[in-house]
Amino acid sequence: MTGLKGLIIHDNRPHFELSKYVPRGIQSHPRQIASATFMFDYWPHDQPFTTSKQFYFGKQRQHLFYTLPWIFKEFYELCVPDIFISDLQVFPSSTLVNRICPSRFAKMNIQDNHPSPTTFFSHIMISNQVTELRLSKCDKMTPINLPNVTHLILTNSLDSLNSCSLPTSIRSIQITLHHKLLNLRNDDWNAFRKLSTLPMLKSLRVLLRNMHTPPDDTSCQIIAETALMVSNFCFCFRRHGVRNEYDIDMADAKHSLFIKQLRNCILALPLNEKPYIVVEKDSCGIFVWL
Repeated sequence: MTGLKGLIIHDNRPHFELSKYVPRGIQSHPRQIASATFMFDYWPHDQPFTTSKQFYFGKQRQHLFYTLPWIFKEFYELCVPDIFISDLQVFPSSTLVNRICPSRFAKMNIQDNHPSPTTFFSHIMISNQVTELRLSKCDKMTPINLPNVTHLILTNSLDSLNSCSLPTSIRSIQITLHHKLLNLRNDDWNAFRKLSTLPMLKSLRVLLRNMHTPPDDTSCQIIAETALMVSNFCFCFRRHGVRNEYDIDMADAKHSLFIKQLRNCILALPLNEKPYIVVEKDSCGIFVWL
């Protein structure tokens, strides 16, 4: 059991009762164990967590035990979203010494503009070591104080590009938008204007899932201008799990026309060098390289 690196326990007992059961290495090779207890009182979709012996309802505890230094690239995925955590207690290692190897933590997730609990773990979260940031259902009010992020992944978070705290170190952005989970307006694509403030940006990939209607003409022009700001660009429509929810053939036809329009808009722009453009056979995606 000396190889234990991390352990999550779903148990409503207090932290001190569980701590004594956590292996801490052997006398000749002890482990520095830190821990935390997350309190929450809501399960997504009102589904209780079930074990073979009991059901959990109401306020519950989830305990995390981990060795130092933190060896994982990212934080554990907890059983509930961060926004439902009502209280957090962090217990530092009782044998903490001054010389600890650096944490390997490099990927952070933020959902619903809610700060990640990782920020409360001083021996895990070192802001200038985070290089990948994932935002889900966030907007421009999301605080981003991570100076060395190079890879930004947005899920239903287009408005977060309007944030005043976007790090200029960003080199690639991946955007996924789901029709069911957001009310996308044509003027939302104005957020792409903000990308001109990112001097290191080289790659932009956009995926629209189950979209009924493509962006309008004005938005198409904005997207075309943005495509030439980077050396690697793609814009694709995709369907997933759609069952007679809308006229798929009509939507595909609109997507195809939009992709062709986007290609023409890109070629109509003044260019120092001709881009290499590939349109998918079904005209539901376009790839551009400069």
